[in-house]
Amino acid sequence: MTKQDKLKEMLKKRNPLLETKREAVTPVNMYKGDRTVKPSERTERANDTTERLNRAADIQPSVLQEIKEGVKDEKRPTERYSFEIYTDQKQKIEDLQYQYKKKTGKRLSASRILREALEVYLKQALTTLKQ
Repeated sequence: MTKQDKLKEMLKKRNPLLETKREAVTPVNMYKGDRTVKPSERTERANDTTERLNRAADIQPSVLQEIKEGVKDEKRPTERYSFEIYTDQKQKIEDLQYQYKKKTGKRLSASRILREALEVYLKQALTTLKQ
C-alpha cells in the first residue's frame, strides 16, 4: 500500500462523506411571486424620488450664512461623482473644514464646500456664456 492510499484511507475514516457523491441542490426563490426589478424600473424610481425631493427641498444655506445665522437641518438631494482636484486646493479645503469646526463645533464635509463653490462658479459661467 502506497503513502497516498494510506492517506486516502485515513481521510475516509475521518470523513465518511468523502466517499458518497453529493447531489446538487436547486435554489429556492425565497420571495412569493416574482419580485425582480428591471434596471429601467430602478432608474425610473430613482428619478421620480429625486424629482420629488428636488421640488420639496428648500435651497440649503451656504457655509457663510450658517456661520453668521446658525445651522439649519434642511436637505437637498445629492448624487455621487468623482473628480480630481489640485493638492493645494485639497489643503485649503481641509483648512476651511478645521476653521469651521473650531468656530461652530460641527463637521463640514469637503463635498459640501465643493457643491457650494460650484454653485457660484456655474452661475457666473452660464451668465458669461449667455452674453
